[in-house]
Amino acid sequence: KQTNKQTRETMKIQTLALISATTAVTIAPSSAFVPINTKNQRPFLTPLKNGMDAYDAQMRALTAGQPLPPPPTTTNNYNNDATQSFPLPYSPPPAAPAAAAASSPDMKKLSQRWRKKTKQLATLGPASCTFETIEKLFLAGADVFRLNFSHGEHDQKKQLLDIIRAVEKKYDHPIGVLGDLQGPKLRVGEFGNPEGEMLTNGQTFRFDLDASPGTSGRVMLPHPEIIEASRVGHVLLVDDGKVKMEVIGTGPGYIDCRVVVGGRIKDKKGVNTPDSVLEISPLTPKDRADLEYMLGIGVDWVALSFVQRPE
Repeated sequence: KQTNKQTRETMKIQTLALISATTAVTIAPSSAFVPINTKNQRPFLTPLKNGMDAYDAQMRALTAGQPLPPPPTTTNNYNNDATQSFPLPYSPPPAAPAAAAASSPDMKKLSQRWRKKTKQLATLGPASCTFETIEKLFLAGADVFRLNFSHGEHDQKKQLLDIIRAVEKKYDHPIGVLGDLQGPKLRVGEFGNPEGEMLTNGQTFRFDLDASPGTSGRVMLPHPEIIEASRVGHVLLVDDGKVKMEVIGTGPGYIDCRVVVGGRIKDKKGVNTPDSVLEISPLTPKDRADLEYMLGIGVDWVALSFVQRPE
């Protein structure tokens, strides 16, 4: 690592020497330089020596309310172009005073946000609906907040979005808001036992159109489109995948399955069909109303929970 650092420093010195030899720029020691400025625009500091450390120093200064002064420039004599100028190198602004740093947000966490290669998404719910909680999630690294339109009222989503925008304004940093549509909910019927039934690995279980209460061997599946689209070998996932089944037989109004991953199955639990393409709309009337509302309040992203085909 020490050898690589020395090599990089040597390359920088050689590059600066080349610039000095071909232009009228005077090279001075510095920890960071600004890029060439051809339109007299305010440059954004580009660190060369200390990498992200210099960038972090700039972020601290900006957050503490210390504006970056425009760097001095000198005329470029190359090709006698008097309109093009090259900024002289300058050091990053000094760090905020201790008093200002104490009142500013956690700069270490904010600066680390720029080092990430991925984005973090946090779902908001009843336990995370206050300004203080959402602020803590943001400082902990959350980049996008998900509003789940499967639950809650529209007014609650608007309150959450307003809080997110308030945090965004406080830290002067963009925060993404994702509205997640419920999509069509495919659910099993009801069981005779209020606690549901425990299914074991390897047992056979039937889904049919019979409205009678379910047992340990069968239950109603009030979605004939699933029964019609299922084929031997297809997989059915119940209760968000907690119970996994494989179709081993089909017939008029029923499908027989073998339990691959056992577990308890209860009333109205969701059913997912990853191998079957169902002839149903991915948008329900509720989804369309939710979509119109979320676009009206200004979410940044829309997620669809039930997708079967790219088109």
